[in-house]
Amino acid sequence: MADSKMNRKPNFTTEENIMIVELFEQHKSVLQGKFSTALSNQDKNLAWNKISMAINAQNPAVKREPAEVKKKWKNLVMNAKKEASTDRKSRTKTGGGPPEKPVSAVSQLICDMHEDSPSFVGLSGVDSFIGKV
Repeated sequence: MADSKMNRKPNFTTEENIMIVELFEQHKSVLQGKFSTALSNQDKNLAWNKISMAINAQNPAVKREPAEVKKKWKNLVMNAKKEASTDRKSRTKTGGGPPEKPVSAVSQLICDMHEDSPSFVGLSGVDSFIGKV
């Protein structure tokens, strides 16, 4: 029964997370570019392969597949959006209670990278009608 049980890989370290963010920023034009005759899915896969090879070179004890690194990137972005949203909401509170947890260093790097993106800062000049009657 123990033989059929899969072993988990260790969690990504903070250094690996920071390295993923920095390497993504270097390959941002390829990874976030629109598909065209000049940019194909193969180019994007090649960029993820380069990123995973760099991660594996830093920590050779754990072999990370490109799909794992890509999924980790998506999770990092998702968490950065949540932390940034929580931070913005906590700044408008009037006080009382314990302070909110600060934005992590990795999330701050991602927020800085996407500072002009509407998915992080919202649309300017547009009010939300959610909850209004």
